[in-house]
Amino acid sequence: MGRKKLNRSVVNVRTAPDTPSKLKDLAYTLGYIYDGEGATGQLLDAIASGLIQLTSQEAKENERKPITESNPGAILAATRRGDGI
Repeated sequence: MGRKKLNRSVVNVRTAPDTPSKLKDLAYTLGYIYDGEGATGQLLDAIASGLIQLTSQEAKENERKPITESNPGAILAATRRGDGI
């Protein structure tokens, strides 16, 4: 008997060497945990569904200006809608 089939997709991306661990840490901090560590797939699902909103650090410091093409250096600052995290 094999493993239960999950309705999931696999995405491969090229990132900076430390990005995967940063994403796992962020997922864990926000409560997306699987097998004792941050679940990056669940984190990405939450971002894609709008449950988590991304805001640039500059926007956070300057009255939450939206991320635009003129601000390509935006860093990840996750905010759970309604939680104010």
